[in-house]
Amino acid sequence: MKRRTRALSIAASLSAGLVSACVAPPPQPPAVGNAPAKELPKAKTLAPVPEAAPETALAPPPAPVVPKLNPDELRGSVSEQVTTLLGDPDFRRDDAPAQLMQYRGARCILDLFLYVDEAGGPHRVAHIETRGRTVAKISGEDCLQSLLQERQRDRAAGHG
Repeated sequence: MKRRTRALSIAASLSAGLVSACVAPPPQPPAVGNAPAKELPKAKTLAPVPEAAPETALAPPPAPVVPKLNPDELRGSVSEQVTTLLGDPDFRRDDAPAQLMQYRGARCILDLFLYVDEAGGPHRVAHIETRGRTVAKISGEDCLQSLLQERQRDRAAGHG
């Protein structure tokens, strides 16, 4: 009988423990106010992401560099050198033994007269004339510079 009493006593203790666990008050949330704040773990520091430039705000291409030339520097050039610099002439005429290459710009006209040298080589620039489009005078340097700028702007825009 001792065994049975002991077994009942253990069962009663266990039952009381289980019942008291069911009746125990729920755990209380942490107090807010004067209670010390719980320190959060430190976040990893990330490198800043560079801002992408909006596609609509594309910078215009840089202006082409225009060489500063004096028209006399064209003297002795063959026609291929002139067309490399200025593009195809607006007017060309062959009158043996001479060739005329004419470039027309908004501000002036440049005439290049090419002649065959005595050795029979290719035509080379031998004489240069510039004139303004209006009564206003324009220097040869200003005329050539103006033509170079116009031609390079046209090439950049795909017109020549």
